[in-house]
Amino acid sequence: WASSSARAPTFLRRRVSRRPKAMASAHPSQGLPSGMDPSMVDEYASQSKLLQEFVKIPSIGKAWVFTSKDENASRAMVSVSQSDLLANKKRSFLLNTHISKSSSKSVSFQWSPFPVEMSGVSAVVPSPSGKKLLLVRNAEDDDSPTKLEIWGPCQLENEIHVARSVHGSLYADGWFEGISWNQEETLIAYVAEEPPQPKPEFNDSGYKKEGSSQKDFRSWKGQGDIEDSWGETYSNKRIPALFVANISSGEVRALKGIPRSLSAGQEEADKPSTDSNKGDTAALVKLTADLSSAFFPRFSPDGKYLVFISAKSAVDSGAHNATNSMHKIDWPTDGKLEGSLSVSDVVPTVMSPQDGCFPGMYCSGLLRFPWLSDGRTMILSSAWGSKEVILSINVASGEVSRVSPQDSDYSWNVLALDNNNILAVSSSLVTLPQMYYGFEDSHTDKPCQWDWQEISSPFPKPSDKVSSLLADHKFSVIKIPVSNPSDKLPDGAKLPFEAIFVSGKDSASSPTIVVLHGGPHSVYPSSYSRSLAFLYAQGYNLLVVNYRGSLGFGEEALQSLPGNIGSQDVNDVLTALDFVKKRGLIDASRVAVVGGSHGGFLTTHLIG
Repeated sequence: WASSSARAPTFLRRRVSRRPKAMASAHPSQGLPSGMDPSMVDEYASQSKLLQEFVKIPSIGKAWVFTSKDENASRAMVSVSQSDLLANKKRSFLLNTHISKSSSKSVSFQWSPFPVEMSGVSAVVPSPSGKKLLLVRNAEDDDSPTKLEIWGPCQLENEIHVARSVHGSLYADGWFEGISWNQEETLIAYVAEEPPQPKPEFNDSGYKKEGSSQKDFRSWKGQGDIEDSWGETYSNKRIPALFVANISSGEVRALKGIPRSLSAGQEEADKPSTDSNKGDTAALVKLTADLSSAFFPRFSPDGKYLVFISAKSAVDSGAHNATNSMHKIDWPTDGKLEGSLSVSDVVPTVMSPQDGCFPGMYCSGLLRFPWLSDGRTMILSSAWGSKEVILSINVASGEVSRVSPQDSDYSWNVLALDNNNILAVSSSLVTLPQMYYGFEDSHTDKPCQWDWQEISSPFPKPSDKVSSLLADHKFSVIKIPVSNPSDKLPDGAKLPFEAIFVSGKDSASSPTIVVLHGGPHSVYPSSYSRSLAFLYAQGYNLLVVNYRGSLGFGEEALQSLPGNIGSQDVNDVLTALDFVKKRGLIDASRVAVVGGSHGGFLTTHLIG
């Protein structure tokens, strides 16, 4: 199948079905879709039922942990989503749990008996103490207000309705996302869409002159419908702006002084407290004058450092994504930003990683509070080859350590911190997501050694059919040597790339689907994927190729692709295919390929 939309996933394939089927148009009287005959009905019905079983498996989203005076007890809240395929919507829930630590190496979770559905909620943001909860309900149409609900332990404390004339929807996802409480829990700062702006008006002579009347426009009203947006991925987002809401009075103020040529996002309040009542006009100071990119700002708990991540490698090279770096600014104790502030490196861009060593930062997000109790160590998730891993970074020394297990090809992501312990989720392409609790082992000579305890979760077990299919499959991360590397390539571009191979019991005789990510500068991690699980559940092997140019393998390998697109990436996929073919893992005569965006571009090359 090939879609006519350039943005939609593409699926072009050779015939790979395990038994030939006649493809004929059914007679209209049979009530079957064109191209489907009666012999296919039962198989399609079976596939549809299986798809629904995969889809209803809950997905773990964010988590928040609230500590108490008792060091052996805390509370956690976990957001969970579940897709409703027939209704074409996603349901969101909150699960609450009490955490008891009976010893330094043992923890138990007592979950609430039922989840709480968050119907119509765009964002859930607990206050720092966990005693208040903000629920954001973005307007569903142009006439409805945005609603900010402030919940206490037992009641709705305030509901703030913000008219469209003040601002549009809050940005609760993606690049511009930013919602945060002040430390006193009296104010909430957030990023929202600016109110609708007057559209330019024209007459038949050009721009409408002041004082002209509507009759001067003849039959055309002289007003276009076009509105500026951020384009692909953010096509429904207009210019964002900063706002502050007082949760007691319900007053919402726009932060003035930011020109419309700048788009606000990812706000972070000065620590330990910012008095936003002093005024509503922003004094803009550019902190990163010599740096072409800066995002995800976080203040250290003591307020001495402002730490942030940079994509300067991507911006300076023109690549749409590349290896990140981390930097910090020594923040003035009095908060006065006078003169230039020096920016120093914490984690530089890794060009060519040594075998098995840290390949560089590839960070798609940060916790709102990512700090351990020393106030210097950040915990975050990053790509490491074809895996997602959890890292600890000491912002004072620049030391980077891998926190998640090093002898596993599973992917790990941090959900929240509980003082010096970590709540995380781990999964693989053949294993459903499972939560873990991590303890730092202080009784070992090895640096940054962590013990991980699996947490019993309240999620129901999948059906016997799904459980059996998952248990019957295995996966491995394979290193693929580069074939005939050019002498002109830097050393990092000559290192092996990776592919993930998923197979069942009869893999050598099963058809294989080559799976390709888009970007091209992204990566297909080893974490659980519902769509890929449904594919291999149909009896296919999967060969997921992270060709050179993917994230997680160092900057030289990534930058080797621009200028060689359509040749180097195509050859890498064919090299990976030859690799598994020569080892007798697949039937080379029965191979399909699937990919979206750049993966769809590679698909068309490969079938040619």
